[in-house]
Amino acid sequence: MGLFVYGLISILAAIALPAYQDYIAKSQVAEA
Repeated sequence: MGLFVYGLISILAAIALPAYQDYIAKSQVAEA
């Protein structure tokens, strides 16, 4: 169970982090 949860979190992080960084970059450009 723990290994499955760890894998699921890893996949979600791999998807979410690039999108989150892209959102931060766009928000910084908008503020500039």
